[in-house]
Amino acid sequence: MSAPPVPPCADSMMESIDFRARWRNERGSVLDIQDVDACGRITGTYRTMVGSPDGDEEFAVTGFVSNELISLTANFGHYGSLTSWVGQYKGEGESEVITTMWLLTKSTRDPDRPEQNIDHFWEAVLTGASSFTRLAGA
Repeated sequence: MSAPPVPPCADSMMESIDFRARWRNERGSVLDIQDVDACGRITGTYRTMVGSPDGDEEFAVTGFVSNELISLTANFGHYGSLTSWVGQYKGEGESEVITTMWLLTKSTRDPDRPEQNIDHFWEAVLTGASSFTRLAGA
C-alpha cells in the first residue's frame, strides 16, 4: 500500500509576508527563517537562550506560513523536548513583530519509577507567549 499523493499547494494562497530573516525574542533567543517555499513551508534554525542548551547550539525549525500567519516547531533532540509556536506577523511602525503562543512538551519518564510516569504528565507540557522582532539587516 502506497502513501496517498501530497496535494498541490493551494492556488488561492494570497501573497504572504516575507518571513525570511533573523528574529529575536524578548529572552534573546534567535529564530533564523532561511527559506519559505511556494507552498509556505518554512525551514530554518533556532537558538534558545533559556533552558539547558548552550546559546550557540542550533536546532532545526520547520513549519508553515499563510499570509500573516505562522506555525513552527523545533526539536531539541537529546534534551528531550519539542516546542511549537503559532502566531501572526504585525508591522508596527518601523518594527516588524511575530507575536506567538508556544507549547513545549518534555519527557517525564523515570525508568526507576514507571508506575508514576502517567501521574506526572502535568509536568510534561509548558505554555507561554513570545514576541519575535525582525533584526535589522537580517
